[in-house]
Amino acid sequence: MASTSISTGAFNADRIPTLAQSKISGLTTALTGKVETTTKVNGIALDRDIVLKSTDIIEEVEELPADGIIGELIAFEGVLYVWKGAK
Repeated sequence: MASTSISTGAFNADRIPTLAQSKISGLTTALTGKVETTTKVNGIALDRDIVLKSTDIIEEVEELPADGIIGELIAFEGVLYVWKGAK
Protein backbone atom coordinates (compact mmCIF):
# COMPACT_ATOMS: atom_id res chain seq x y z
CA MET A 1 0.00 0.00 0.00
CA ALA A 2 1.30 3.46 -0.93
CA SER A 3 2.05 5.97 1.78
CA THR A 4 -0.22 9.03 1.96
CA SER A 5 2.22 11.10 4.00
CA ILE A 6 3.80 14.20 2.52
CA SER A 7 7.47 14.31 3.39
CA THR A 8 8.83 17.06 1.13
CA GLY A 9 7.69 20.23 -0.61
CA ALA A 10 5.56 23.16 0.47
CA PHE A 11 1.85 23.92 0.45
CA ASN A 12 0.41 27.12 -0.96
CA ALA A 13 -1.35 29.09 1.79
CA ASP A 14 -4.76 28.52 0.18
CA ARG A 15 -4.31 24.75 0.65
CA ILE A 16 -3.88 25.05 4.43
CA PRO A 17 -7.16 25.18 6.37
CA THR A 18 -7.89 27.63 9.16
CA LEU A 19 -7.43 25.98 12.54
CA ALA A 20 -8.79 26.88 15.93
CA GLN A 21 -6.03 27.94 18.32
CA SER A 22 -6.99 25.04 20.58
CA LYS A 23 -5.98 22.60 17.80
CA ILE A 24 -2.35 23.79 17.75
CA SER A 25 -0.32 21.97 20.39
CA GLY A 26 1.73 24.25 22.63
CA LEU A 27 0.52 27.51 21.06
CA THR A 28 -0.63 29.08 24.32
CA THR A 29 2.67 28.20 25.98
CA ALA A 30 4.65 29.50 23.00
CA LEU A 31 2.79 32.81 23.05
CA THR A 32 2.98 33.33 26.80
CA GLY A 33 4.83 36.56 27.49
CA LYS A 34 4.87 37.63 23.83
CA VAL A 35 2.09 40.20 24.24
CA GLU A 36 2.38 42.58 27.14
CA THR A 37 -1.08 42.22 28.70
CA THR A 38 -0.51 45.07 31.14
CA THR A 39 -0.44 47.49 28.21
CA LYS A 40 -3.81 49.19 27.88
CA VAL A 41 -5.78 50.42 24.89
CA ASN A 42 -8.59 52.80 25.73
CA GLY A 43 -8.17 51.85 29.39
CA ILE A 44 -8.57 48.10 28.76
CA ALA A 45 -5.71 45.63 29.28
CA LEU A 46 -4.74 43.50 26.29
CA ASP A 47 -5.78 40.31 28.07
CA ARG A 48 -9.20 40.27 26.33
CA ASP A 49 -10.99 41.58 23.26
CA ILE A 50 -11.19 45.36 22.99
CA VAL A 51 -14.11 47.10 21.33
CA LEU A 52 -13.54 50.66 20.19
CA LYS A 53 -16.51 52.85 19.33
CA SER A 54 -16.40 55.98 17.22
CA THR A 55 -16.80 58.02 20.43
CA ASP A 56 -13.54 56.47 21.66
CA ILE A 57 -11.52 57.82 18.73
CA ILE A 58 -13.39 61.00 17.75
CA GLU A 59 -13.18 63.99 20.06
CA GLU A 60 -16.29 66.18 20.22
CA VAL A 61 -15.16 69.83 20.58
CA GLU A 62 -16.94 73.12 21.26
CA GLU A 63 -14.54 75.06 19.02
CA LEU A 64 -12.02 74.03 16.40
CA PRO A 65 -8.51 73.87 17.88
CA ALA A 66 -5.65 75.90 16.41
CA ASP A 67 -3.43 72.82 16.24
CA GLY A 68 -3.59 69.08 16.69
CA ILE A 69 -2.08 65.72 15.82
CA ILE A 70 -2.02 64.65 12.17
CA GLY A 71 -4.79 62.10 11.64
CA GLU A 72 -6.73 63.14 14.75
CA LEU A 73 -10.51 63.05 14.28
CA ILE A 74 -12.56 65.95 15.60
CA ALA A 75 -16.33 66.45 15.56
CA PHE A 76 -17.48 70.06 15.58
CA GLU A 77 -21.09 71.17 15.11
CA GLY A 78 -22.05 67.89 13.43
CA VAL A 79 -19.11 67.89 10.99
CA LEU A 80 -16.19 65.46 11.18
CA TYR A 81 -12.71 66.92 10.66
CA VAL A 82 -9.38 65.11 10.20
CA TRP A 83 -6.33 67.07 11.32
CA LYS A 84 -3.91 67.45 8.38
CA GLY A 85 -1.25 69.64 9.91
CA ALA A 86 -0.15 73.24 9.72
CA LYS A 87 -1.45 75.60 7.03
